[in-house]
Amino acid sequence: MVEFVGLPGCGKSTLATRLEKQLCAEGYRARGMRNATRAVSVGLQDKVGFLRRRGERASLYGCFVFAHENPKLFEWMFRTSHDDFVALIWGMEALSQIGILQKHGPEGLIALNDEGFMQRLSWNLMELGDGPELAEVIALLPEGFVTVHLTLTPEIAYARTQERRKGVPVPLRGDTDDEALRKFSRYDVMLRRSAEIRRSCGNVVIDIDAEQDEDSVVATTAAALRPLLPPPVVKTAPRKRKLPE
Repeated sequence: MVEFVGLPGCGKSTLATRLEKQLCAEGYRARGMRNATRAVSVGLQDKVGFLRRRGERASLYGCFVFAHENPKLFEWMFRTSHDDFVALIWGMEALSQIGILQKHGPEGLIALNDEGFMQRLSWNLMELGDGPELAEVIALLPEGFVTVHLTLTPEIAYARTQERRKGVPVPLRGDTDDEALRKFSRYDVMLRRSAEIRRSCGNVVIDIDAEQDEDSVVATTAAALRPLLPPPVVKTAPRKRKLPE
């Protein structure tokens, strides 16, 4: 599992989409998080009794799998998001996807997550600042996934969000430019600190300069990831059968 983190406007979704295409072209079994979860869930309908002829239960099943495997982290995320129903729904969807892939993801699958744990945790903890709770929560994150941290100054990130079609993040749409920039700056501090803590716990964190042009960001990220990925599937051309003389 590869998780992309960074300020809004740094290009997480664009990078995940382009990287998926490039890795697949190279023979890797790469999928976006939602597509990977959907494909695995379909295969589970004949293996898990709770899902037999009840594919719509997959999200619920994934949430309970995650809660069972990561009870402290599940409790914390539910507790800190329950006042914001929309954030809670999106958060539970993310946990469900990770729960299914953690337990049932096939060997060799590379799931690309353009907004996962660290992104959501850093936002939820932003008001608390860099206190002891941040390190405690980051330490609860599951092992075995790679973090790609896209770095960008708050000023450039905010300017990019103003230019994109969907605009600035919904929670900031009522803010003045000064207020929004202050929040971007606090968010940046939390993301950088979260990445440092994740790295200090022995996990792989790759820092990528997101001020580069898009092609350079994709190429740099792909080069940094390749040594960490399972080997690609080499497709061999079918042998031509000899026609009888």
